[in-house]
Amino acid sequence: PFALHRSKTYQPIYLDSTWHQYLLQRSMGVQVMQVYTGDSINRIESAPPHTFSKPYKSYILDEYTRFPFIEEILTEFIPIARVSKKDGKRTFSVLTEKMDKFSTQTLVLFDNIPITDQEQIYSYNPLLLKKIDVYLGHYIFGGQRFDGILSFSTYKGDYQGIKLDPATQLFNKGCTQATRYFYTPIYEEEKVKTLGKPDFRHTLLWIPTLQSNGQKEMTIPFYTSDLPGEYTITVEGVGKNGTIVNATHTIIVTN
Repeated sequence: PFALHRSKTYQPIYLDSTWHQYLLQRSMGVQVMQVYTGDSINRIESAPPHTFSKPYKSYILDEYTRFPFIEEILTEFIPIARVSKKDGKRTFSVLTEKMDKFSTQTLVLFDNIPITDQEQIYSYNPLLLKKIDVYLGHYIFGGQRFDGILSFSTYKGDYQGIKLDPATQLFNKGCTQATRYFYTPIYEEEKVKTLGKPDFRHTLLWIPTLQSNGQKEMTIPFYTSDLPGEYTITVEGVGKNGTIVNATHTIIVTN
């Protein structure tokens, strides 16, 4: 909803007939892989929660004695947070980064949504809460500066029963897609050997992020597929001092 540019209209792609046989083989290879290894190639990594940083302390409430009121939870086992009163209303506050006093400007999140009317959280059913995260330090949100964050998370993550500020706007935004596991068989495993599944992979290995951890040499094993041909190995990266690393090598796979 915040894009400033308009979507472009592109001309349709017309392929030369010489590509027909090649694309047909690639299409058949994809279909065969979907049939025989669909469970393996369609695995998706679970996306991490969209938080600011690692919390200073995370309280999984099932690991503690359950109390009927949220105020009791903070009093009994979250000493770095407390209940304060401001203009006759109860508010939450956490310790400052120096831990010498409690903050007067704490950002309160409920299922990652900022809550201005914090009084309603006190009457919320604690049994619906999964965890409470505490973040220390300075944070900027919506042009405001906060000293610490107190984040409440429910089991369903749908902020059920919480009334949002009238000025709050919720958008369904297309965010980064979940990371898909790159499937490559390990033929050293006897179980895989005996299955006899066809292997029509054209891309043998893909590692988008790899840390060398200061090593000068690394061994990365991979296995070729059933398709003979010429394969190019490409390595790209950035060195510790910012130097660009780029190398290629070609291997030929025969029947």
